[in-house]
Amino acid sequence: MAKKVDVFSAGCSVCKDTIEVVKRLAGKDEVVIHDMNKSEVATKAKSYGIRSVPAVVICNSLDSTLRTALASFYVSDTQTGI
Repeated sequence: MAKKVDVFSAGCSVCKDTIEVVKRLAGKDEVVIHDMNKSEVATKAKSYGIRSVPAVVICNSLDSTLRTALASFYVSDTQTGI
């Protein structure tokens, strides 16, 4: 089952690196990049409780750290076979 990963970015070098890592790890899963310089994106980010970027939302769930989010996302897949 395909999953959706949203990355909220301001275009900084750390954001760009995060996007690169997320895309590589996501494989065939959908990765959507959101530009925080757009007011409608900032509003959406606020609804997730995002206070800083880069921020990664996996299947509509914000995790406070990228490493924890990606690990839980991909480890659960290998354990459950989803």
